[in-house]
Amino acid sequence: MKIIGTSLLLAAGLLFGQCSSEKVAPKLDYDKVSQAIMAQLVPQLTGTWKLGRVHVQAQRLNAGQAEIGIRRDTVFQNFAVLTIRPAKVPASSLPNPQYPDFEGDLTFQGKEYPVRFAPLASPDRVVNGQGPHAFFLLQFNLAPGSYPPDAGRTYLEDIGFINDNFTLEMLAGEQTMLWRGLSRGMVKIELQKQ
Repeated sequence: MKIIGTSLLLAAGLLFGQCSSEKVAPKLDYDKVSQAIMAQLVPQLTGTWKLGRVHVQAQRLNAGQAEIGIRRDTVFQNFAVLTIRPAKVPASSLPNPQYPDFEGDLTFQGKEYPVRFAPLASPDRVVNGQGPHAFFLLQFNLAPGSYPPDAGRTYLEDIGFINDNFTLEMLAGEQTMLWRGLSRGMVKIELQKQ
């Protein structure tokens, strides 16, 4: 009986000794990593971008696409020009570097439309260091009751460029950016910094 008790004590000591010698990975500080991603991204985003190639996938049941006549997959060349700057008035009264706000001017078919978006660090980028840098929703930045809809504004909404969610990935440093639409047929937008 004494031998069995001693053997159990020895086995338990070895088991616990192994557990204590294993290194535990440090806990990821999600907020800190997210802030670091945004700190790197913010200066890269500001500036003027040419939306060189816009890839649209035809969706049979997409009423907006049907309205503007998109019936097959389409690639638009030199679609628009977008100027991006930090928002003058952040959406929150307590700005947080983890959630930067941007505004800009989209020049489409010779007319300027104010836009706004607030990127959020991609969870895959935060946890694994890969994948898109951020997600965002692109919207018009219009005061209520202003800018009655015109053909260009309606077109941008119908094609799925405005009021859609995108992923954002910086490529080749600060000169190339790739947006991927997440739901309304706007598959990919290739942007070049001017």
